[in-house]
Amino acid sequence: MEADKSAVYSLIFYPPNRENEAKTLTEKVQTMTPRFTKVAFQIRVAACLPMEPKGDPRETVLSQVPEGIRAVFFIVDRPMEEIRRKTITASLEPRGIYVHEVPALAIEKKAFYTDLLLGMVFFYDSLKSGSE
Repeated sequence: MEADKSAVYSLIFYPPNRENEAKTLTEKVQTMTPRFTKVAFQIRVAACLPMEPKGDPRETVLSQVPEGIRAVFFIVDRPMEEIRRKTITASLEPRGIYVHEVPALAIEKKAFYTDLLLGMVFFYDSLKSGSE
């Protein structure tokens, strides 16, 4: 991965048989850029990886997130179980990695991407203010 400071390298995890949704999400997030904010970045998808929805998140997800990744997106058919979401978030957010669930049905909806960008802007802005 190149050392572009404005690039937010990310991973997309997707359930079995959702390769097309992962491809669509990749295309859409890589064209997004926040406007009118003090946090500027460009999302770059480093990889799309399959994920078993019921698997152990420590094995299937956390072990696959290398250094340099700053965002992880999970394509889901149903919202994650609370314990699974908390395990993932508690492990990744302290490393400065933004975590976002992506409902498969929302991938084609423009409003979803506005919410996604706002969440990322607030997350990265809070990291900057915490380090000042």
